[in-house]
Amino acid sequence: IDVEPLTRRPGPLSVLRRMLPKDEVDAARAGPDPGPALLRLWVRREALFKAGFEAGFDGGFEGGFEAGRDDVRLTAWTDHRRAAVVALAGA
Repeated sequence: IDVEPLTRRPGPLSVLRRMLPKDEVDAARAGPDPGPALLRLWVRREALFKAGFEAGFDGGFEGGFEAGRDDVRLTAWTDHRRAAVVALAGA
């Protein structure tokens, strides 16, 4: 699980591009305020890393995360009442 304050902004961009799928970083940055989208990407990546699914992220966050795996599950949401972004990963 990973939880971050809704106001946090991950960065710098050079770090994000190394840690997150490049196409998803670029898509998140396309909006008028990329901060919230980048934070959601970061929280999902952290949860997956903590759960031991650190390999094989070039394909993005949907579906399986490692070659031949389809048992990886990721749930992410924004809890506005607690002002937090949350992600939970597991198999």
